[in-house]
Amino acid sequence: MSPEFKNSVLKKKESAALKQAAAAADGRKCTEKHDVVFQAEIMELSGETVNKLISSRYYVFSDEETQNIANSIARHDEMRALAVVNRSMIVQGIVIKSELFELLGRPYCRDVFNKRKISEIMHEARCFRKDINIFYLAELVDAEMKSIGVKYFVALDERGKYAGIFSTRNLLIYLSEITKKDIKQAIKLQNSLFKTVNFEKNNFFELFAANNMALGVGGDFHLQYKYSSTNWLIMLGDVSGKGVASAFITSAISGIFYSYDFSGGIYNFVITMNRFLFKCFQMEKFVTAVIMDFNEKTGEIVLCDMGHSMVYVMRGKKFFRMTTSVKNLPLGIDPDFAPEINKYTLRNGELAFIITDGVIEQINSAHKEYSIERFCRIIKKNSHKDMKGLGEFLLKDISVYRQSMPQHDDITFIFLKYLNDTQEITVKGETHEPGTEIR
Repeated sequence: MSPEFKNSVLKKKESAALKQAAAAADGRKCTEKHDVVFQAEIMELSGETVNKLISSRYYVFSDEETQNIANSIARHDEMRALAVVNRSMIVQGIVIKSELFELLGRPYCRDVFNKRKISEIMHEARCFRKDINIFYLAELVDAEMKSIGVKYFVALDERGKYAGIFSTRNLLIYLSEITKKDIKQAIKLQNSLFKTVNFEKNNFFELFAANNMALGVGGDFHLQYKYSSTNWLIMLGDVSGKGVASAFITSAISGIFYSYDFSGGIYNFVITMNRFLFKCFQMEKFVTAVIMDFNEKTGEIVLCDMGHSMVYVMRGKKFFRMTTSVKNLPLGIDPDFAPEINKYTLRNGELAFIITDGVIEQINSAHKEYSIERFCRIIKKNSHKDMKGLGEFLLKDISVYRQSMPQHDDITFIFLKYLNDTQEITVKGETHEPGTEIR
């Protein structure tokens, strides 16, 4: 090898090294020896910001020829999009890899566009600072997230220069992971506040309550609390909607329920709960519920039915839908309403039931609902069991009935059987007979 040729090779190597050094000094690096595609410097992550979403840092300069860029892009299988910047790293546009190759693959297009600058065929880029909050970003790109296909965006640093690329896919994956964490937290919170099942028994009554969530977390709940030597507060509710938001509402209700002074009865509690829900959710969320004040010595039930209506009584072998007020709205709808109260006295041996719609609306593989009629038949045939045995039998029967169909809604119920054979009726005022018989 001649000295002249060696010098020529050395000069070329030095020139290439100088170019790479200059690129590094500008905060970028060349991805391969002959690439015209570069990658931006990786920034330190901090907070729940757009910087966490960046999945690609590729870019090209706006004065580069399309042919050179296409050749470089072809070497990067993982690349989906890259930014187009000027020599000051200010974003000029964006190129989607699949769209570029589709364009160049058309007849005659490669000849037309190969020598053109990439700036002539790039798309306008929608840019966001990399330090803005991800949840705020989600609101800004809501339309793109709902559209078909993946949409790409450009992230900018605090100086307004190129920092990277992220997509609606990156954002959706992030939000999905956050939702999973929220669901786990909601399940943990609900499990700490609510019993899946509860069985109470003494010389005067048996009570069994159960809650079987369809999604692991939901809006159905049951609560029982003995607030005096003779009286129990019993509540069953169903929050509108599903998921994490409903779960947190049930948790808030539980906190109010167990800290409230019920010595004055349930009327003021219903008003307080209703105003709280209305103030917090402005009718976006509401709760159908039955709140019951039960005296174990007398069998008296003071009941407020807030738009729920699924309250039943079994007297002998007859099954009745209890008559309750039809004027009461669900909790959280009207902040100024005055609830109507109903009274009923359970007799020795009578059973009272409160259920949610998930019990009777569960469908089987023939798309037929479980129905209130089947519920009544199951209760009548198994009324000799204690309330725990009866409740467990009902859950098994629903499971058998639905066959391969998934549980489509939360299943929650409270069974109460009165057992006081020395009952003294001391109820003052009107007491309702059971109501409409269900055959």
